[in-house]
Amino acid sequence: MESSYQIYIDKKTIDQENVYRVFVGQSGSICSVNAFVDQDTHGKIYHGKVAQTFSNGKAKVQIDNDMCVYTERSFKEINLNVGESVWVQAHSIAPSEMEYKDLKGTLNIALPCGPVIVYPFEPGIHISHRLKQYPEFAHNLKLNFEALAGRFGVKFRLGAKDYSFKLLENIISFLKTVWDQQTYNKPEFAMLNSLLSYCLHPTEIFTNDPSSCEWLISSIEHIFETRLKVGRLPGDIEFLEDAWDRASSRVVPLLNGGSIRIEETSACTTIDINAGSDQSFTNVNREVMKILPKILYQGRFGGKVVVDMLPIPNREESERLVRQFESEWSDLDVSAQLFGVSKMGLLEFILPRRGYPLGWIDKNILKN
Repeated sequence: MESSYQIYIDKKTIDQENVYRVFVGQSGSICSVNAFVDQDTHGKIYHGKVAQTFSNGKAKVQIDNDMCVYTERSFKEINLNVGESVWVQAHSIAPSEMEYKDLKGTLNIALPCGPVIVYPFEPGIHISHRLKQYPEFAHNLKLNFEALAGRFGVKFRLGAKDYSFKLLENIISFLKTVWDQQTYNKPEFAMLNSLLSYCLHPTEIFTNDPSSCEWLISSIEHIFETRLKVGRLPGDIEFLEDAWDRASSRVVPLLNGGSIRIEETSACTTIDINAGSDQSFTNVNREVMKILPKILYQGRFGGKVVVDMLPIPNREESERLVRQFESEWSDLDVSAQLFGVSKMGLLEFILPRRGYPLGWIDKNILKN
């Protein structure tokens, strides 16, 4: 994929926290929006020990910096035991519970990076079927990562996007260096991780924080073997602000005058559809299925999601809507666990968590 992108990195310092907003553009339009808080403890990888296990399937992990993270008690069908040394990635903390409870996190994901995933509790090297079509390369992977796999399991996969053989080697080599040097908690790595998930070939980076961008720029140049133009973030970034507002908004207008409203609860994210002036519920449902995946992806929503669909006339139309929804998600190269439409007309699915939703960052950090 030799597409050219422009990357805009806007750094704001608020209450001693550095907030990085990353906009990825192509041909003058914004195609991706992300945000990272570098002093935020959530979304980072920690070493700790299992302090307690509970009958409800949870475990309490004591982190090296005296924090506690509540996690699932088992990983890949292997139970965690008290006193066991583990690596965890604490992310997707429930903001409403932070003031009076310990951090809540998950244990089952560590260091996703484009076509490579490193698992802390699963021994050995695991190579996806797509990569096995390159037997010589698969053999080299095992040789190069044998030492790393002694401490952490390594899983290599290829997503739906196309990766060149050489680029894949560069990404894997860089990831091994990052893990060995324990630089995976850098905010710049969060940016690079997001860019690698697109397998981007950037041509320019614009930033108002050149010093912190030095690591990111050198890493991108190493991986893609191309020189980058680096410039100051334009003074007039109104188009970036508009893109941010759209991505962080909880109310999204539809073409027919209707809208969808996104609300978060402690249990799940709920989405309500307002038909507006269009009397054809089928047309509205189809429009929502087309645009909703990108809205949720750009807004960084995750976890359980339910969509209150407008009345669906028959099972055939229900199945058509589900297929359309699955197709839109596959284009984003995101694994959504879809359960279909229930008897109550609710579309139910689970999305991978990726830290705070943009709307929460916007409300609680940028506009507090």
